[in-house]
Amino acid sequence: DPNAVSEDLLLIVSYPPVLVGDIQQSVTLNVGAPFTLNCTPVDEGNPPATVSFSHNNTGAAEESVTTTGYVLSVSSVVRNHRGYYSCEVSNGVGRDSVTVQLMVRAPPT
Repeated sequence: DPNAVSEDLLLIVSYPPVLVGDIQQSVTLNVGAPFTLNCTPVDEGNPPATVSFSHNNTGAAEESVTTTGYVLSVSSVVRNHRGYYSCEVSNGVGRDSVTVQLMVRAPPT
């Protein structure tokens, strides 16, 4: 039909991020062992997710705790690292979170 009009449309679908469901809920380590909490989402969502970490419901900015992308690392745990570590991924459409309890075994003093 010579009078037909066509137009291209771009459909953008927004959806929340999703974390993997098999992260250990409790970890026991000896003093000096490394600890890593990997919060890489199985689906980053759209728009892409951002991540935030906390330790015992406060910031995770303790000495020797580093965060790179979706990963929190402690190179050598000490007693002060024990407690609950949480990560949350969010993108404005939704959020997902996970909490891991870190227990630290120390030799008697």
